[in-house]
Amino acid sequence: MGRPPRLQESELHYHVIVRCNNGAFHFETQADFDLYLGVLQLVKQKHRFRLFNYELMNSHVHLLLQPSELIPLQKTMLLINWKYASHYNRRWNRKGHFWLDRYKAIPVESDKHALEPHPTFLGLSNNEEIRRKAFANYVNMSLGDDHQRRPDLSDARYIGSEKFAEKLGLSTDPF
Repeated sequence: MGRPPRLQESELHYHVIVRCNNGAFHFETQADFDLYLGVLQLVKQKHRFRLFNYELMNSHVHLLLQPSELIPLQKTMLLINWKYASHYNRRWNRKGHFWLDRYKAIPVESDKHALEPHPTFLGLSNNEEIRRKAFANYVNMSLGDDHQRRPDLSDARYIGSEKFAEKLGLSTDPF
């Protein structure tokens, strides 16, 4: 059975996840992370998408973005993934697939839902400036050994309300 078609609407925000092949830890050095950020910046300038947040892990990447009105998300992600993989493979003299599969793009309903990967955000402070500083410290701290993958966010078909899912024509059944 084929994959379902992707929703490609430029007014939506997407939580994009792309994983390294075979669960490999291909982001090993600071230079690997810097290379990805350089590719991301280059493609962002070229495709003019809006990047709200990113998280680079050793085995995968999370992006929160809004595609350009002129260039679909699939072309943007194809360019990011291809450029990074080709540079990485050349740098490390390696061959073969870098990424596990095509990226996952989960539509996100609103800013409120976009912050759900960090559910403590609003509880950090009533003062916006203090909350922002506390959130920056929270994001920059290293994760402990108990950090677990969140299937409710990474395996979801959408992040938002059931009304949002129905508007997109998506099933509201969990996973």
